Amino acid sequence: MCCHQHGPWAFEFPPADRYENAPAWQPIAHSVSCLRVKDSVCVYCGSAPAVQAEHVFPKSWYPATTPATCTRLTVPSCAACNKRFKTAEERFALAAMMTLDDRPDAAGVYERLSRSWKVDRAGSELDSEHRLRRFAGMLQRVVFKQPPGGQTDSVRAFLETPREKLLAAAPASPLQNTIVDLIGEKLGRGLYYAETGVVLERVTVSGKIVNQVFFASGGPSAPAFVAALRRLPANESLAPGLRYRFIANPQNGDVTWLFQLWGQIDIVAFFIRAEP
Repeated sequence: MCCHQHGPWAFEFPPADRYENAPAWQPIAHSVSCLRVKDSVCVYCGSAPAVQAEHVFPKSWYPATTPATCTRLTVPSCAACNKRFKTAEERFALAAMMTLDDRPDAAGVYERLSRSWKVDRAGSELDSEHRLRRFAGMLQRVVFKQPPGGQTDSVRAFLETPREKLLAAAPASPLQNTIVDLIGEKLGRGLYYAETGVVLERVTVSGKIVNQVFFASGGPSAPAFVAALRRLPANESLAPGLRYRFIANPQNGDVTWLFQLWGQIDIVAFFIRAEP
């Protein structure tokens, strides 16, 4: 199955050698990311008072192999930002479910992501109706596409071409660029605060799923750029299957992130500082 992001984009990749000798990341600073919400400002908008502790990685994203001692990272958030990111997480989760396989880094994630629409988990008749409506809405966003190389698994359909040729296809949920931007923004802003204790302000965020479309659109420098990012030291202290790498440009404050989810989905997010 496949996770597909569509829409044209253009980005001038930084030189790959910028990442070759990057300093090692510092251990994540849990002291600044605990549940201290009172008198805090939201780390996402940087202006509204924080009213709740928001999970940087949603709870449903943690695989079943996550140790009990693992800290599920939270940061101060306002209600408006929580709502803004919640919709993006739901759309992204639908696409992710159609990508996950049974490797250990993804153990139990499909089951967690699908709980919100499974009727057999409903607690009442009203809850059951709500779950059915949610499931129907999800189906409306699913399309069937022929994956790269024609590879499919047991969940498949057949697409009929104009010349009446049948092609094996797998379900996918197209993701608007804005959804991936929001996922990149949520993870990057939350993790930056956790690493530094500083609220990022005035940045433009561009998130991209690393796939064939990414490489085709990014031009000849894209593979070297991603390979250099993947050689950066990874922070693996959160949970199996939830890893990230980042590097900040000390000259202009730009930050580049690589989020690696469940061993199967890579997202690159560019945080570009706005001019003063």
